Amino acid sequence: MTSNLHEGETVLLLIIMLFAFQVCTTREAHADYSVSISGNSVSVNIDTLFQQNMTLTPTPSYSLVMVGANASSPQATFTTALSKLASSAQVSDLQLSSSSSGNVTHTTVSFNVLGVTTSSQGAFRLMMGWKSFEVPDDITASGISLNAVGQYLAASPLLGRQSSSVVTWTYFEDNKIVSSAQSLQTVSSFIIFDFSQLSAPLSSWSKHFAPDGGGFTILNRSLQHNVTIAETLSSEGGSVKTSFVAGYSHRVQFTVAGFANVQGDTIFNGSTGIVIGPMLAIAIILPITGVVAYMVEWRFYRRPNPFSKRRKRENKS
Repeated sequence: MTSNLHEGETVLLLIIMLFAFQVCTTREAHADYSVSISGNSVSVNIDTLFQQNMTLTPTPSYSLVMVGANASSPQATFTTALSKLASSAQVSDLQLSSSSSGNVTHTTVSFNVLGVTTSSQGAFRLMMGWKSFEVPDDITASGISLNAVGQYLAASPLLGRQSSSVVTWTYFEDNKIVSSAQSLQTVSSFIIFDFSQLSAPLSSWSKHFAPDGGGFTILNRSLQHNVTIAETLSSEGGSVKTSFVAGYSHRVQFTVAGFANVQGDTIFNGSTGIVIGPMLAIAIILPITGVVAYMVEWRFYRRPNPFSKRRKRENKS
């Protein structure tokens, strides 16, 4: 029992030290994953805010930009990642910026996706299965890991701890329980560019048509990618729960110029060869129905009335 009390006191001291050094809380850090599609042009912009309060030592402080020739290596890495899900996909014009201070790392990457569209008579067919890509390889600049941030988290003294009668430790990855023995491997393999949670078909995403500016089809979803350590301190007076989190969340939006039909992970967009959606069908059918009704009514009232002519003949006679 004495050893348990000592362990509980040590853990409590560790918590105090963590919060003394870490001003970051476990609040969610939102950012965006956006894709803009116009004709056969596909542009991607991913803005990520990675936040953590697991370690006594924060990630290295830096600020850098990779563009042009300096971005050739990450561009090739991204192409490899996308082509695993869409064999013809290629990444071009990639730009990457990353900065880190304290517990927050801000990473922005933008690029165009080539080789995923086919066209016929002004209609485009876009293969979007690459959307849930994952970059397993690290991306480095000036000796700093921009993607494999898990290696910094691996230094956390909270990993691999065993529960006792005083303190209970529980580990999660994306809300799924991970054993204490697996926690170090799970946390150390955490990467920034992991969008595998977007594997659900586009046709299952929230979809609406915005008529402004010529009209846009908008598809929405959200994702969260994090690892969590939950600690519960128990005593005669009750229990105290604390969470330590590392991760990010995204608001995901795909915007397609014009009206688009979505089947699975394929977007059909253009003037021909497209299955007409309910809203567009209504927009077309209602005016036609109105015109037909008007013509029928006009012809009915303009048609000569045989009874009227008969009365006129009888009156004359």
